[in-house]
Amino acid sequence: VCGLCDVCLCGVTETYDQYCTSFSVASRMAVVAVDYRLAPEHIFPAAFDDCFAVTKAIVGDGAIATQLAINSSLVSTGGDSAGGGLTAAVALHMSRTDLPPLRSQVVIYPCARGPFFNHTWLSAYRIPNGLPPKAMFHFMSLYIGGLDNTETRTDQIEHQSPDLLPAETWKNATLRVEGDVDVELEMPPADKYPYAKSLLSDALSALLAGDLEHVPPTIVVLAGMDALHDDGLLYVRRLRASGVEVELHDYPSMVHAFTGLLPGKIRSLTGGVEDFPLAVPEALDSLLKSVDFVRRHI
Repeated sequence: VCGLCDVCLCGVTETYDQYCTSFSVASRMAVVAVDYRLAPEHIFPAAFDDCFAVTKAIVGDGAIATQLAINSSLVSTGGDSAGGGLTAAVALHMSRTDLPPLRSQVVIYPCARGPFFNHTWLSAYRIPNGLPPKAMFHFMSLYIGGLDNTETRTDQIEHQSPDLLPAETWKNATLRVEGDVDVELEMPPADKYPYAKSLLSDALSALLAGDLEHVPPTIVVLAGMDALHDDGLLYVRRLRASGVEVELHDYPSMVHAFTGLLPGKIRSLTGGVEDFPLAVPEALDSLLKSVDFVRRHI
């Protein structure tokens, strides 16, 4: 399993060490965690390029597979949140290569719609400790590097483009999914706003692709109290409309990042080792369901 687990802005591979280790132990498979470049220092498509390059190398380079003790013909991908969106994009682009196909993918509450999120993300305001829309606007602005929402501009990042897209260009854009994709977006002049083309890239949002039929079998894990819940549902609908095998597990009472609340030992602030106090059974259940799905497709 090549684990594309992390967040595009503030994550490190150590953040997912427990999950990747637990997945490896439960599945008896190797897990490769991609330490991809993060925004805003490295804006889109840097993270995608890194994940895609690593996956192609593992699948297509026999020497690397041998070095890692991996069977390059039995590779699956997986990730959550921003990593879930990257996983979907990598699986899509891998399906367009001549390399051996991926066996499956594990997509956990993916950020799948890129910036086309305006209406459904608002429901997250009902979740005091969830993933607030203001944060998502901010993250997406930094990740793409050329988006402008007025809340972000008050704290400019030096790595952002000085030619930010006007807020009205994208904030009211909609993305409808009915088997095919219809994006309502009036694109600004590309010469004035060079990052505009990023908005319609299927490396940013796999939902924008018209050729999902060759994506590998997919398990999707969602949290009902998550701002990204509908992103995952839209992705499931697109895959099913394209004839892709999809298994959906929706945990209605869970919040964003719940899959990391696994039972186990953690190092305390005093340096000792103690039981993780916030473990929830749904986290372990989703892990075991994902492991079972991957193993059934090798």
